[in-house]
Amino acid sequence: MNPRLRAWLMRLYPPAWRSRYGDELEALILASEADGSGGWRTTIDLAGAGLRERLRGWGLSGDGPQEERNRGALLLVLVSWALMVLGGGTVQRFSEHWEAGTPVSARAFPAAVFEVLVIAGALGCAFLATGILIALPSLMRLLRAGGRPGIGRPVARACFTTLVAVTATVCLAGWAQGLSNAQRNGGDAAYSVAFLAWAGVMAATLLAWTAAAVACGLRIELSRRVMRAEAWLCVAVAVASITATAAACLWWASLAAHAPWVLQGSLPGKGGSALAAPMLLAASLMALGTVMAAAGARICARGLLQSDSG
Repeated sequence: MNPRLRAWLMRLYPPAWRSRYGDELEALILASEADGSGGWRTTIDLAGAGLRERLRGWGLSGDGPQEERNRGALLLVLVSWALMVLGGGTVQRFSEHWEAGTPVSARAFPAAVFEVLVIAGALGCAFLATGILIALPSLMRLLRAGGRPGIGRPVARACFTTLVAVTATVCLAGWAQGLSNAQRNGGDAAYSVAFLAWAGVMAATLLAWTAAAVACGLRIELSRRVMRAEAWLCVAVAVASITATAAACLWWASLAAHAPWVLQGSLPGKGGSALAAPMLLAASLMALGTVMAAAGARICARGLLQSDSG
């Protein structure tokens, strides 16, 4: 087995697991190589076992205590909302000035569902922010107890990407001030490339802060009362995700039927395809986020039902 592949397989397992069983696993891999049994089946088995251990560490394996499963579900919803924000941001950028290219008689329905999309997104952000706020006291207790080493690196990485994002935003905004509306919307190739790079930096910043939040969430201790509140918020975020994704798809379908040229950035009446790459990307991200949020909400709802019945 390639040494890089062996190292990658080892990294699939959680750090705590590696510190306890890593030497034994490495010896097993070397032994399988020596006797010729370490083929692709062994690689797949080791990778699958590593992923299962990761899921178990996050409380998502389905065989752990309900409290740990609830924690994993909360973190799953947190990650799912990051995907929803990425998808929703793409829809928002892609939907600018859509009304100007849509016949007046065909604007009512897409306008209504787009408003639902915006409201659902705002509510989802509010629910998520509330969950973060009520978890802050637990984070402060962790920091006072010396838990900074476990979360310092991801937080530092998130702060660095934020600094880069702020700098890029200031530079791009200054550049845009000297351009016309046509140049800002595809007429200037250099600006378009810079805008895409800026969007990538913003996405990286969002994902970096999500990773930092997950690192904190894996280490903080939440009281039963706080965990229950977080579970309800988890369900609320899932409902917001489902609503936002459904509204985005209805808006997309309505424009595809009545103003497909909008989806391609063409002039009114010039035709166009409903399969616009930005919308496909946005819908895929939102659909994946919705599935993850629904899975997390299901775990939380089961925990709430069990606590009520108990």
